[in-house]
Amino acid sequence: MVRRIGSAVLTLTVAAGVTLATAAPASAATNKFAVPSGTGCLDGYNEHRPTELYTTGCNTGSFQRWGWGGVFNSRTQLRSSAVTSHCIQQDIENTAVSLEPCVNGRSTQAWLVQGRPGSLVIRSAAAPELCLTRAAENVDMAPCTSGRPAAWVLR
Repeated sequence: MVRRIGSAVLTLTVAAGVTLATAAPASAATNKFAVPSGTGCLDGYNEHRPTELYTTGCNTGSFQRWGWGGVFNSRTQLRSSAVTSHCIQQDIENTAVSLEPCVNGRSTQAWLVQGRPGSLVIRSAAAPELCLTRAAENVDMAPCTSGRPAAWVLR
């Protein structure tokens, strides 16, 4: 009898540990990434052309909300709140970005959000010299020091 109870407790403990280990980190966040001037927010939509990522006037829509780790300078995916199975992915060869199905551990979906809420850059973890930048309304990647607008603020 004692052996059965001990075995049941061990099974429950292991099951609880597995459940806790797969839970989202407490620091996970969902934010908008806005242009510092307040004139637009990072937006993403699979059918949008010419690019799937762009800036447009900030609104309350889920296409402008991005899930991320919530910890500055840590590797994170940028997950769409509108299409939760899709993340921002980099094509380092041609500096394009797109929304693609999220795959944990995929280096081209790893980003570093660096700075502070009022002044930050979104740097490629796979190619740290490249940042998420804006060219008019289109969003792509460029060298962080290129002079292209790479600054964002959290909203």
